[in-house]
Amino acid sequence: MGTASRRPGRLITQAELRRLEPEAEFEARVVQYAELRGWEVVRFSAPLAAIRKKILLDLYMTHPVQKRAVWLELKREGEKPTPKQWEFMEQLARAGVEVQWYMPSDWPELEMLLAMSCAAAKSLKDTE
Repeated sequence: MGTASRRPGRLITQAELRRLEPEAEFEARVVQYAELRGWEVVRFSAPLAAIRKKILLDLYMTHPVQKRAVWLELKREGEKPTPKQWEFMEQLARAGVEVQWYMPSDWPELEMLLAMSCAAAKSLKDTE
């Protein structure tokens, strides 16, 4: 009777792991990180799920010290906003509203957006 050889598995990097992250976990991580950096976050509840899936974006965030607001749409890796979400994001952008969309592999850029606001808020406080 032969024995099956067992190959050691390849190690998965943090970036690869984030790419496999479900959207709900990605959203929870973004909310936690944003709140730690002074953002107030509005998440839209399950009863709005049907509207959210088609039009409404995932998060509306404000930074009271910085006097800044941003809409965020979060997607699973490889997914993109729906056509109606694209239309809504374009309407917001034309109205001068900051709107962004991210997926887990975009974490470094998203982290920079939220952390940068923390540094900017600190400098605003210093000037008051």
